[in-house]
Amino acid sequence: MVYRSEDREETAEALVAFIAKWKTPYPRVAQSLADNQYLLTFSDFSASIWPSIYLMNLIDSFNKEIKKYSRCKAQFSIEEASWIRDK
Repeated sequence: MVYRSEDREETAEALVAFIAKWKTPYPRVAQSLADNQYLLTFSDFSASIWPSIYLMNLIDSFNKEIKKYSRCKAQFSIEEASWIRDK
């Protein structure tokens, strides 16, 4: 896996394998990944801070916020709700 690699070399090898696997069913996506020269920039940093880099990505951060607020909220049962209303 690309994001679980230890260093830049291993990350690049994992990306090449990923692109090779998916280039037949999704050629445009594979080409886009291959053409992106900044795709592996995160691997220039220590692996210990990769989660922080991930959180700094605006889209990922936004998606995490959506997940946080769209989780099921606990609700009162009918009996509990009527008890609270009557207080």
